[in-house]
Amino acid sequence: MAWRNIIRMATATPVVGAPAARPTPEQLLEPAGLVRSEDVYNEDGVDLTLIREFLRLTPLERLRTAEAFAQEILELRKRIVREP
Repeated sequence: MAWRNIIRMATATPVVGAPAARPTPEQLLEPAGLVRSEDVYNEDGVDLTLIREFLRLTPLERLRTAEAFAQEILELRKRIVREP
């Protein structure tokens, strides 16, 4: 859905007689939930993309995601072959 909006904005035909207005990079990226590369890191060098992704989730979705990760770790631990 968001990509359709981006394509529509990028390929929109300007009205005859009106100045051609092109969308800004921010206008193209925003509907898809993307940000410009210089906005990805904070002043401490922390990558903010995963933080933003998790903040978009509801608390229940965050809990389910964390539980799924924990379950995967437990499954991996079961598969580890330990030397005697």
